[in-house]
Amino acid sequence: FQPHRNDMTAGGIAHKVGMYRVGYWKLQEKTTYKRVYADDGSGKYTHPKRPDNISKQKGESYFCPLEITGSRTHDKNGKPKFSLMALFRDEVIPRLTRLQQEIVRKLTAKYGGLHHVIIRYQEDGAGPHRDRTFVDFLETEFRRLGWMLKRQPSNSPITNIMDYWVFPVLSKIISANQGLSNGSNPLEGEQ
Repeated sequence: FQPHRNDMTAGGIAHKVGMYRVGYWKLQEKTTYKRVYADDGSGKYTHPKRPDNISKQKGESYFCPLEITGSRTHDKNGKPKFSLMALFRDEVIPRLTRLQQEIVRKLTAKYGGLHHVIIRYQEDGAGPHRDRTFVDFLETEFRRLGWMLKRQPSNSPITNIMDYWVFPVLSKIISANQGLSNGSNPLEGEQ
């Protein structure tokens, strides 16, 4: 967010740095079937192998979500994880650096003189954000770049614009689009 006249209450310009789907696409190795419970209320179930009961078809791709971690890219068994440290090192910090340079260039072109732009990044206290290796990396990089890093309690909508405004608005947009494109029916699986 780039405030007008350096005043957060005067509005400003929002700059999207990135939105990331946390996972990867994988090919289904065998056809799987949905669980169907017995009508007698016993809790017993079967997986009828019928075309109308296919959950995932062999050879089709499906999305596999990843666990978000602070710094680990894999668990001890080699299962992949989504590392915030790798994301910041490879994507977020380079994009913020380019954004900072672009804003300085635009300010200089418009007003002349020298301008200094400080990136201020805020994150909540979710578990992956407290990973010591990730925290040390971020603090070192932000200090080196002369940027500000702010932390807040997790689930704190009063101090977090994402919890307070962005996520609820995204939810409403997605729900509206889902209703328009899917006849108001909830999406299932990978739809």
